[in-house]
This record gives sequence, structure tokens and C-alpha cells, in this order.
Amino acid sequence: MISWKIIPLEDEAKAIYIFIKNHREIYLRYNNIKISIPEEILTKICREDYYKVEEDLLNLLKGEYSKEKKDAENNLTKIKNLWDSNEVSILKYIEEITEEQIANKNYHGSVGVLTTFGGYEQKANMIYIPSKFKSEKKALYLIAHEIFHLHYWDIAKRLNLKTNSWLLSEIIVVLALNDFRLWKDLKLDYLPECKELSKKIIPLWKNKTSFEDFLKQSLKIAEKFENSKSSNIAVEFE
Repeated sequence: MISWKIIPLEDEAKAIYIFIKNHREIYLRYNNIKISIPEEILTKICREDYYKVEEDLLNLLKGEYSKEKKDAENNLTKIKNLWDSNEVSILKYIEEITEEQIANKNYHGSVGVLTTFGGYEQKANMIYIPSKFKSEKKALYLIAHEIFHLHYWDIAKRLNLKTNSWLLSEIIVVLALNDFRLWKDLKLDYLPECKELSKKIIPLWKNKTSFEDFLKQSLKIAEKFENSKSSNIAVEFE
């Protein structure tokens, strides 16, 4: 089950900071925060620790957060009901496709007020999702996407695979969830940062004998790829 709540302003400010710091190009490409971040603050985020940016961010966000919070609270009920109706089948699918039971199905779900991106915190078994979606299918997919990330890192830890490859995790989640019936007609694509590596990983997925074997082979390829590219990789919200 997921224990849902509206994300507090202080937590959303920190999530925005971490997202921009780790994925500035994605933020600039998709503009997925419902308020414009001035260049001065963007630069500060990239250069400074959070505590040096917190006050600026909170002052910038608090007005719009107050305006948008009521709508987010209304959508929270819809999200909760939608997930409750589909949770069993989605989690069962994730377990089947990975051939692994989910270690902890008691999740914390934070619904964003100003953010339109998803994320997760592994230590807290927490996912972040936006409050608004174009369709129920997209809402269910994003929730499953973030839960899959948590499960993926649990598997890697159990197998003692020392990796923090964000690129690979984003590729595998799309491959694993692509064909599930609840969102089968959605067009799922890889982030531009992932596309080159995905060409090397997709054949392994198509010819896999087990998820564990696929993961181990994929990690070897991802490690070589990222070393050659000197990739700046990071796990979301970690």
C-alpha cells in the first residue's frame, strides 16, 4: 500500500534543488516546475549546498505553492483511489518481470504541488509524483515507474552489484514496464541521455534468459559506456 500525502513546501523546495542539481539539462528541456527559476538561483543551485539556497527557494516558491495546494489536495483523492484499484496487478507484474518479490510494499507517496517530475527516495521507501496528469494511464505508469526504481535498486543491492548508474536504471524501467496492459498504448521513450546506451541494452533484454543475468550483463556494458563518456550519473533524490 501507499501512504499518500501532499509534499510540504520545505520538502518540495529540496526536491527541486536536488532535481536541478542532478539533472539541469532535463529541467531546462522540459520546464517541469510550475514556476520560473531565475538564472541567479539556478546558478546558485549548481554551485552551492542546499542550506545556502534554501531561503531563496522558499521565498520564490511559497506564494505559488499556496495557490496550487488546494488543487493538489483535490487530485490526491483521485490518485489514491486510482492506485488502490490497480495496486495488486501492477506490483504482481513488477515481481513477475523481475522474477523477484518486492521487499517492502509499504510505500510513502508524496504528491507534488509545483513539480511535474517523478522521483524516489530509497532509504525512506518513498516516491514522488505530480498532482496533475493528462490521463489515468500516465498516472499509473509514473507511480509504477518510481516503484520499479526502488525495487531495481533493492535487487542490485541483494546481488551485491556495486552500481549507481542512473542511465541504466532509466533504460531498464522502460523496458520492463513497456508492455503492461494498463498503459500498453502509451508511447514510452527514453530520455535523450539514455538513447545511445539503450541501443546496447535492448538486444540483451530481447534475448535475456533471466532478469538477474540480464542485469549483470547490462551493468558491464553500462560501466564501459559511462567510463568512456565520463558520464555524470546520479540516483534521483539520493
